[in-house]
Amino acid sequence: MSEIQQNFYTVRHGERIDEVQEFEGCDPHLTEYGLYEASQTGIFLKDKNITEIVCSPFYRCFQTACEIAKHLPKKIPFKIEYGIAEWQSKKFYTQDPFPDLRVFNDKNSIFNRMIDQDYKSQIVPTYPETLDQMLKRYSLAYKAIKNSFSEGNIVIVTHGYGIATFVDTYDPEKELFEAHHCGITKGLKSNNQYSVEYMDKFDHYLEEEEWEKEQTKTKEN
Repeated sequence: MSEIQQNFYTVRHGERIDEVQEFEGCDPHLTEYGLYEASQTGIFLKDKNITEIVCSPFYRCFQTACEIAKHLPKKIPFKIEYGIAEWQSKKFYTQDPFPDLRVFNDKNSIFNRMIDQDYKSQIVPTYPETLDQMLKRYSLAYKAIKNSFSEGNIVIVTHGYGIATFVDTYDPEKELFEAHHCGITKGLKSNNQYSVEYMDKFDHYLEEEEWEKEQTKTKEN
């Protein structure tokens, strides 16, 4: 009997608010356009028989996962995996950002509803970390995810470096040069061999200028 293929859909978060305006803090939310990008990603994934969602603890990733989950046919609690979090670099953060993340501090019921409280993170980053430490941490996290979820189709919501390391871990002969917001990189397991089928697919949503035109038309009608 041939082995059932397993698919991994790795997604970068949507556009962050601090990319378009000033924002104070270490845990920015998505822009309206970023929410749209994430929602369109969910529409693309709705018929992919997704069984698990693994998500970085940063709020932009949580929001992206929420928008994706809205379009899936069944409710799937998120596994919050610290190992696929943003690079804990002093260039980005003057102190460890983890204690201030909304996922850990906000009492909003959406966190309780959407997060799998029984899941224990496989890898925990240390602050600060070098580039090499971050790349190794991502690689270890992906290997742990492979071992933890040996069947079913998985959505992984992470960051730009996380997408590049996913490609390097699953298919070292390939190289990712850019990771667009909500770009989808698909890895697959077949006959116990891992490979990357495609990288940084982002044609499932409109570019921002076209989206803004559509928004204007909607408001005028």
